[in-house]
Amino acid sequence: RSTPLYSSAASDVYKRQLTNPIVFSALVPKQLQNSLDENSQWWAANHLAIKQAWDKDLTQLLPGDAVTRTITIEADGLLAMMLPEINHNTIHGLPHYLSTPELIDNNNRGNKLATRIQKFTYIVEQQGKVVIPKIKLAWWDNNAQTLKHAQLDSQPIAIGSLTVGQQFDVVKQIHTTQLSSFS
Repeated sequence: RSTPLYSSAASDVYKRQLTNPIVFSALVPKQLQNSLDENSQWWAANHLAIKQAWDKDLTQLLPGDAVTRTITIEADGLLAMMLPEINHNTIHGLPHYLSTPELIDNNNRGNKLATRIQKFTYIVEQQGKVVIPKIKLAWWDNNAQTLKHAQLDSQPIAIGSLTVGQQFDVVKQIHTTQLSSFS
């Protein structure tokens, strides 16, 4: 690779610098080879955890509500850009939208701590029961030299129905919004 020694509008002077190639090999641990199929994703870390928080009580949801789920993945020994994007298929009656994830890297005396914060906004379309699927991440524990999993269990949600009065209020709000947009 050439690096400029001197540069001016009239001419550039370059010096060529050569280094010896660096050779290395990487091996997948046998436990991973035997436990996961070739399409499985996994991450090597000193620690990996996943947690979630909801902005509303899931037992009080009604059609028309929006609820936000925040999923946080933390890993020791990785960069945040290496952590997986979380998503799942659309759930009938509960479509969702992803916000742009927040990626945070902290480095304390050579110890890397990565955080990925991802938000889902679910829109409740109808009453009934839905299940948000579980999330399971495979990771290789560098310290214990073993395959581990971090998981969020599936989340069943029972969506209530609107009373007649609540239905009237929703219709009234829609009509009021539409009329005010013409003014």
